[in-house]
Formats: sequence, structure tokens, C-alpha cells
Amino acid sequence: MLSPRIPVLCPLDGPRGQAAGPRVFITGSARSGTTLLLNLFRLFTDVSVLDRENCIRSVVSDPVPGWLIAKRTPHCAEHLIADLPLIDKTWIVDITRDPRDVVSSKLDGWPDFYCDFTRWARDARVIGQVRGLHLRLIQIRYERLVTDPSRVMSELGDILGLGKPLPSQEYPSAVPEDLSPQATSALGGVRPVSRERVGRWRLESSSRRRVAEQLKSNADMEVLLQYAGYEVTEETALP
Repeated sequence: MLSPRIPVLCPLDGPRGQAAGPRVFITGSARSGTTLLLNLFRLFTDVSVLDRENCIRSVVSDPVPGWLIAKRTPHCAEHLIADLPLIDKTWIVDITRDPRDVVSSKLDGWPDFYCDFTRWARDARVIGQVRGLHLRLIQIRYERLVTDPSRVMSELGDILGLGKPLPSQEYPSAVPEDLSPQATSALGGVRPVSRERVGRWRLESSSRRRVAEQLKSNADMEVLLQYAGYEVTEETALP
């Protein structure tokens, strides 16, 4: 599920102590827009954004005062349910993307497709469990975020009590010049928010082959993607 090249970044024990301020923790499968969403939070004033992936166990005990925004490590889903009793005051914002775009997405500097359906399904199932246990959970779709980022971020600001964000057109200038190479790679470079990557899996033969292979090797992929609200895969779109 996870490449051995992806390090284990989570501490072995649970969170300790009390956070110095309110926390927002972003979850979601790889290639689902977690890094984009994290950096869009820079449109709000008076928040601190942690550039790199961070374990929720570290975020809830971080001494930084005020609002702190962070995104998950690849391994946080493995212990998120167990940590829920200790992070009850933490807001979890989960972002979901069409799994066909996820499995066919590439990462700059990575030799092949970065994420498989097993990873997407694991994260989707975990957040499904969280939905019934954690009251401070907000779920958004990647497709809506990139189509109307100003509205989505305004809605998040209203729910969280962050006030009104800057217009989404200000996003590129809100991102610091010293953004980490990891984040820059995940974003494919800092640029205006666009929906051009929605349904991108249909556009290239290599992407369509990748989706066909994932559908063939994962019997529940078609059912789960439709359960998540995505349209059925047309046979005419596959090689």
C-alpha cells in the first residue's frame, strides 16, 4: 500500500498535553489535494501553517499559540481512530477526490504513478469511521474546491470561526517563497487554482490503462467510487 520509500513519520505513542490553541488537521488520500488545501488556508490572517507533513499526535501538543493548520502523514490513518478520544478539540478537514484521478496522478520526481486504489480506499474507510465518532469533522471534495475555491474557503472560515479569507486569486502570492521541496513537488508548482485536473484520467492513454488495471485488480473499486458519489466508469473511456 505504501512504498518503502515513504518514511514512518508518526511517533509511537499517543498525543500528550494540551494544544496552545485551536487546531485544524487535514486528512485525505495522497494526490487528493491535501497540500493544496493546506496552503489555501494561508488566505486567512492570524493562522500558522505547517509546511511539511505532520502526525496529528505532534500537532495537538504543538506549543504554537493560536490557530495551527497541518496535514497528515501517510501513516496517520493507521492510528487516527485510536487517537480520537485525545483530540476531541481538533478540527479534522478531510478532502476526497475521484479515485480514478488519484491512481493515475503522478508526482514530480517520482518514477511511476504515486498512489494506488488500496491507499485511497483505506483513507476513505477510516474517515467513514471518524464520521460517526468525531463531531468536529468537515468533508469537502477536491472537485468543488478547485471549481469554486473562494466559496469553499469562505464556508470553512465561517464554520471554523476564522473570518473571511482573501480572494482565491491571492493564493499564489500568499504562499511563501521558501515553500519546502516536498510541498512544491506535490503541488506541481505554485500556480492559480484551476479545475483542469478534474477528470484528467480520461485524457491520456497511459492514465486510462492505469485506471483499467486498478479496476481489474480491485473488485470493489467501481462500487466504492460510486458510493463516494462519483459517476460510473464508462467502458468507452477505457482502453
